[in-house]
Amino acid sequence: MKNRINLLLCVLAFANVAFAQSPVLVMESSFKVKAKDTVCYYFSFAAGDQIILDFYESNGLDLKQIEVVELPYVVKYADFKVSSVEDKVIEVPKTAVYAFKFINPTIVGHTCELKIQRKPKSYATAKFNTSWTWKTVYDTSYVYQTEDSIVGYDSIPIVENVKELVSDEIREQMLLDNMVEVKAKGIVKKDDPRVCLTFTLPANKQEELKTEQVLAWAYWVAVGKNANSVWSKNKDLTKSAVKQVAKFVGIASPLAALALGVGVDLIIPDDNNVDNVEYAVFNTASYKDQFMSGQTYRAYQRGFGTGGYGRIDEPKLCQGKKYICLYNDNMHQRIRVSVKASAIVETKTYKVNRYERYDVRPRYVPVNRTKMVVNSHEERVPVID
Repeated sequence: MKNRINLLLCVLAFANVAFAQSPVLVMESSFKVKAKDTVCYYFSFAAGDQIILDFYESNGLDLKQIEVVELPYVVKYADFKVSSVEDKVIEVPKTAVYAFKFINPTIVGHTCELKIQRKPKSYATAKFNTSWTWKTVYDTSYVYQTEDSIVGYDSIPIVENVKELVSDEIREQMLLDNMVEVKAKGIVKKDDPRVCLTFTLPANKQEELKTEQVLAWAYWVAVGKNANSVWSKNKDLTKSAVKQVAKFVGIASPLAALALGVGVDLIIPDDNNVDNVEYAVFNTASYKDQFMSGQTYRAYQRGFGTGGYGRIDEPKLCQGKKYICLYNDNMHQRIRVSVKASAIVETKTYKVNRYERYDVRPRYVPVNRTKMVVNSHEERVPVID
């Protein structure tokens, strides 16, 4: 009985050794390596395997480089200017994925034949799966760095000078209040039927603690002896209109209400009882001269009748010298014309106040710290059946 058991063990041992000496085909194929290209194949091998590599360049040309690498970076075999490799044996010390690289940096392509076999160490690894899969691998490292750490707070006094508005007032400034006589043209005795009134708007001021600005201005033209009584009616009509403007200071005329744009319609004399006048408002002396010489003229406001009025609030027209010109087209009768104009001036007054406040700022000290850094990457690993 003992002899039979010994004989059986010997037979199994012999079979195992005989099996281990039989190579297992992993890959056999033809492939091309294009110009300036690399072809790479990946296979898993078990610990104790022997890799048997056969390679042929079909045209007998030299391939620049062949490498067999145990991943991730251990080169197990490398050769240069290779046209053939026969039965190259590579030992596999541990289970791992191997890369077979065929490198061609030249401009000439290659057609190759490749055969890869594995010789298992024992029957236990005979059916080893040579496939591979991706696995996420995490790498932990430690970085030493210096950081600022808050250890307290300091209150820093800060003094600020702040410019603040003290008052904002609006006042009316009278520019014209004239009763002028405009002569008739005449048939025999030729008189000048044109009159021009000139006035200058208050200049805007920009000082450190005080500003003055003309917001708008307005005018009123009326023909006839009853112009003053018509003006009195305008006063009654607009008496309460300016009260809507909280910042207004002083006694306001109807022109103030008009210039402030509070929505009033001024009265002019009845055209059944008085003559007419042609009037025009000019911003430049050259246009005024055209009117006064009887030429075709340009004006930014004009009118014809027993009177008229207007409001101007464009900033560029609220500064400098202005002209209101009159023309009497009556051949025999001279006329009396009331002309009034006033501006609305806003005055702002400031003062500088000194304030002290505290700015809370953190206080830091440098502290050495160790920071853990975790990175990940993908690796090829053998498939575990």
